[in-house]
Amino acid sequence: QYQIDESFFDRIDTEEKAYWLGFLSADGYVGKYDVGCELQRRDRLHLRKLLRSIQSEHKIVDRERPGSQLVRGLRKVSNVKMSSKRLADALIAVGVVRAKSPILKPVDDIFLPESLRRHYWRGLVDGDGSISYITTTQKWALSLVGTKAITKGVVSFLNASGIETRATPFYMKTTAYTHKVGLSGRFLVSKAIRLLYGDATMYLSRKKKLADKILEESNEQKVSSKSQ
Repeated sequence: QYQIDESFFDRIDTEEKAYWLGFLSADGYVGKYDVGCELQRRDRLHLRKLLRSIQSEHKIVDRERPGSQLVRGLRKVSNVKMSSKRLADALIAVGVVRAKSPILKPVDDIFLPESLRRHYWRGLVDGDGSISYITTTQKWALSLVGTKAITKGVVSFLNASGIETRATPFYMKTTAYTHKVGLSGRFLVSKAIRLLYGDATMYLSRKKKLADKILEESNEQKVSSKSQ
């Protein structure tokens, strides 16, 4: 019997809780009596952050899995499985259900204060999103994949937060339910990144580094334009 804060998701009232709710919505899995998360090995430290947040003593297991159509050979992964029916029930209550991938919807506003919504969406972006530099256009891009409801939800969130975008989710043929929505352009991406990652205390480190680079470039461009 491992120690764990089984009440962690009973009420979403902190940045940490909102972030991990989003991240587990993207990259976690919920069973009847447990909650788990498997990440590529390079993100192993992120699992340690999760365990620290939930005050869990559960062990991280490193293993190799067979590749897929997109990834050949063996994949090095790290996995944690936390035994707690209460934790699982709390996630199910806010919509992170078993076999969630085809049906996941954004968490209902009644469970998530407005001030914490950006942390929830950052968790989703860290789990199922991408921050990349497009060399052909020399511009940054931000994207999120998920169900149609999730991809439409992030667009609604950005618009409600004052970041106007007409980005439209599109269907991806890789699975029967996956959609993708993307933002591109220097100003639009930097505004979205500032909203999601500015002053954040919980994040996936490798994506935060890219976010910081975007914000640094944005600040330099503002200084440059003022001096002209």
